[in-house]
Amino acid sequence: MGPGAEPLRLPTKVGRPCDRGGCAQHAGTLERSQGVKHMTVTETGTHGAPAVQVRAAGDVDREARAYVRAKVDAALGRPGLPPVDGEVRIARAAAHHAELPWTAEAEIRLGNTLVVVHAREASARELADRLHDRLRGQVRRVLHRNTHRSAPPPWRGGAVKDR
Repeated sequence: MGPGAEPLRLPTKVGRPCDRGGCAQHAGTLERSQGVKHMTVTETGTHGAPAVQVRAAGDVDREARAYVRAKVDAALGRPGLPPVDGEVRIARAAAHHAELPWTAEAEIRLGNTLVVVHAREASARELADRLHDRLRGQVRRVLHRNTHRSAPPPWRGGAVKDR
């Protein structure tokens, strides 16, 4: 930097969708911050605020993001699920010699339970399929755990049986 030159100042927020359900002003924007691309409501084809965001880093094309989005929606689109919120991050390694260059990390909140899923694969479609299988399995476990609970014992506030 030369004398008298001002440092480059970047904005802290780059057109983020409104926190309360999105708004028309930001609905069609594609955010780019630090190399991460965020899919917006118009790109995902959903209406209202997206419950699960799909973020991509690295050399990830639109087709791969759309396929991952479809698989995540299929895994989490079951009827009877508690409120779903979270984020899925997919990335492709820049190194050409990597055996499994595609990675995915999902942090999904189902009601009050956090579901974390990781996957690594050789192609985007295999990654989306693996992510779908693991998400579906975790969701099934959460639903099973929440529906098949016995009553708490009396010392933990459960009902006391009359003798």
